Amino acid sequence: MLVIFFVTSCSKNESTLEVLDLSMKSFQGTWKLTDVYISPGGETTWQSIEDGTVYNFNSDGTFQSSENECSDGTFELDLDSDKLTLNCENEAAGSNYYYIQELTASEMEISYVGCVEACIYRYRKQ
Repeated sequence: MLVIFFVTSCSKNESTLEVLDLSMKSFQGTWKLTDVYISPGGETTWQSIEDGTVYNFNSDGTFQSSENECSDGTFELDLDSDKLTLNCENEAAGSNYYYIQELTASEMEISYVGCVEACIYRYRKQ
């Protein structure tokens, strides 16, 4: 009986780690920044973030954020190049461009377009 429980548990975990195809449906929802991997030029490790930025991506292409400078706006997904563009309602904040490195049912990793060193941001679906 313990073996069956273990197999069932593994099966459930594997489904949340399965890489998803990038689409509006797989992307929408609430995502919270939990870890960063930023290198100032040398080796680095993942660092945990407390009270990370929260984004809510809606099916109509709008988003809300807990970030002060860019609290709402629109977003675009370029499915051919796996790019995410955040167009902030606050014109001073402008637009932010990211590559989507990985997307699973429970995690997303993105990096700034143009980042020379490692700069990866991990979000967990809420």
